[in-house]
Amino acid sequence: MPLRMLYHSLSELTPLSPLPSLPIPLSLSLAFLLRCWQFAQRSRVCKLQYIAELERNVQGLQVEGSEVSVELEFLNQENLILSSNDRVFGICINLPCTFLFSKV
Repeated sequence: MPLRMLYHSLSELTPLSPLPSLPIPLSLSLAFLLRCWQFAQRSRVCKLQYIAELERNVQGLQVEGSEVSVELEFLNQENLILSSNDRVFGICINLPCTFLFSKV
């Protein structure tokens, strides 16, 4: 069914009252459109600035994460060395004194 036919059949079923037409001067509507456009433009600029700020924050956090990763790896290696030293010292403490001072 074509749109025009559908529109006519609906208007016959439910009569539509015409909307009152308000006389709006053309200059006022153009000024309103201009304000809307300017607002939208400012919104786009603010959005782009916000996105740029978020990107800078992400880059800073990525650098910080890399530094923390390197430090964590260093501390893990240091922990491993100290653990092995603790095991060696634990074995030495449990050895009899004669073994420690015996002549080789």
